[in-house]
This record gives sequence, structure tokens and C-alpha cells, in this order.
Amino acid sequence: MRNLTTGGKIKLVLVIFIFYLIPYILDYVFDFHNGLNFLLELGDIYSVWSFCGPNFHFHNHTCFRPEKVEDNRIVWGVFSLLLTVTPGVAFAFIRVFNFLSSPDRTGSSNYPALKLLFECLNLVMFYPFFVVFVHLRSCFRVLTGGDAELSMLLNFGALEVVLESGPQVVLQLHTIMTGYCPPMIQIFTLLSSLLIIGKVAVEFHIGGDVFGMGFVEKNMKLLKLLPLFVTSIIFRIGTLTILTTHIKWWIILPCLVSSVVVTVLASNNEYGQLSAIIAGPVNLFVMGTGMDLEHGFDKNWTTDRVQTDKARNNQNRFYKQSTLFILIWNMLLLGGFLAAWT
Repeated sequence: MRNLTTGGKIKLVLVIFIFYLIPYILDYVFDFHNGLNFLLELGDIYSVWSFCGPNFHFHNHTCFRPEKVEDNRIVWGVFSLLLTVTPGVAFAFIRVFNFLSSPDRTGSSNYPALKLLFECLNLVMFYPFFVVFVHLRSCFRVLTGGDAELSMLLNFGALEVVLESGPQVVLQLHTIMTGYCPPMIQIFTLLSSLLIIGKVAVEFHIGGDVFGMGFVEKNMKLLKLLPLFVTSIIFRIGTLTILTTHIKWWIILPCLVSSVVVTVLASNNEYGQLSAIIAGPVNLFVMGTGMDLEHGFDKNWTTDRVQTDKARNNQNRFYKQSTLFILIWNMLLLGGFLAAWT
């Protein structure tokens, strides 16, 4: 960032604000209000904008409405609110992992451990504020010529897909399929989460170059990749939504199997331990190649220009193997569901 001109710095700050910070803030606000709407039934505020009119509890007892809305409304609200902080749990886990594997850790003092515990609790409880803080800090460092930690911003997106936006979309679609009439705030929640998922999916392919690309170049690449990602996202999230609506919490089992297999595939293609672990759940929602989260968050997302031929071949092979597995696995799940349903 030290070689940027003043105009380049301002341009990069605007990119961080418009394409990263603002979408995250809107997503958190929509998700939080949507969760409160489930819990408190803010009908007077939102029913004016409801697609189904003022009757929020409309449902009919057909095979497509296997649950009653009122019996699950509180659970939906709590889960929707918890999803806003679940990426913080992952960041806390990575902090603990790096702390335990650090050769500089000294066992004679409890202070580092207590400091780590305090940091992890703050990450979990105040994760949205942590995201905003890191983005603002990156903007400040860009303007002052410091280390902007741009890769950290990309890592936020990856964990958002796995632990917040992806499950949030499945949850909201599940409530609609169950019979909950979607107010406008729920539609905003769906759209903002889908925006995050699509944006991160494209960034998985562009990598660290995303901050250096021009506006036209970035959008041309986006348009080129968009059809591939949209169809992949619809198929994967659609499968999870259908199965979640009918087998409920048992959906954890096929998701766990899928994540383990993809993690093994990533490990076989020479991904690092944490990179392979996160590649598993990422591929539940999008086509992702995993990430290098093992070096303090910000020494990763290598660009195509510095990527070795071996690393690129491993990445391409992982794409083919993981995509083929997810396709076959989801088709088997859907086929088994249809067979059982009929």
C-alpha cells in the first residue's frame, strides 16, 4: 500500500467502503431485525410490507407445510440472531489454534492464556462490531501507508458464507416453505445474504487481485463467472433447503459427511490443515478452493501471478474433484428424498 498515489488510496478506501463494509453492515442490520421480527412479532411495523398481507401466521396443512409456524417461530428467531455472531466463533477457534501451535508460547505464565480468552469472548459476543472495526482500520492504514490487511477482509467473506449468509438463506427459505408469510424485512435478509454469497464466490476465483483490478475489468470478470456461480449456488442451497424443511435437524448428518469428504480432497491436494477444514463447509454453498488461514489471517489469498504451477494444478484438481462429488452427493440426497416422499 506504500506505493499507491493519493488518488489510488482514495479509490481503494472507496472500494472497501462500498463493496465490503456497507454490504456487511446492511446484512447484519437486516438479519438482526429479521430475528427480532420472529421473536417479537413486529407485525405493525412490517405487515404493511408483507407480500401475504397482515396475516403473518397463514399456513395450510399440505405435504409442503409439515410444521406449524407458531411452534417454530421462537427457534427461528433465536437461530437467526445467533447466526450473526457464529463467524466470531470460527475466528476464536483459529486464534486458539494458532496460540496452541505457536512455538513462542510459554507455559510458565497464565497471562497470554487469559488475554486469549478475553479476545475470544469479545470476538464471539461483538463480532459484527469487530468486522466494522477491522474495515475502518484497513481504510486508515491505506490512507497512512500502513499494512491494510486486505486479505483479512476476504477471510471475513469466506467465514460469512459458511457460518452466516449460507445458513441464513437456508433458514429463511425453510420458513417460507413451512408456511411463514415473508415480510419485506425477510426478503431484504435473503437478498443481502445472497449478495454476500455471490460476491465471495467470485472472489474465491479472483483472489488477492480483487483490490487491484479496475472497475471495468472486475465487472467483466464478474459477468463472465456469474452464470456458473448462480447455478451452483441455486442448486446447492436449494438442495439444503428442501432437505432441511423435511428432515429438519438430521440435515446435519449429510452436511457433515459432505464437509469431511471435501476436506479430505483438499488435504490430498496439499492444502494446509485449516485451509482444508474450511474448504469442506464452504463447498456446501459455493464452489470454493479453501483458504490459508494459518499465518495470522493476512498472509494468504495469493494472486494468479505469484501462484506456482504446482499450486495452480492442485487447485484446479481440487475444483474438479469437489464439484463432481457435491453434484453426485446432492443428486443422491434429492433422489433418496423423492423416493421416500413418493
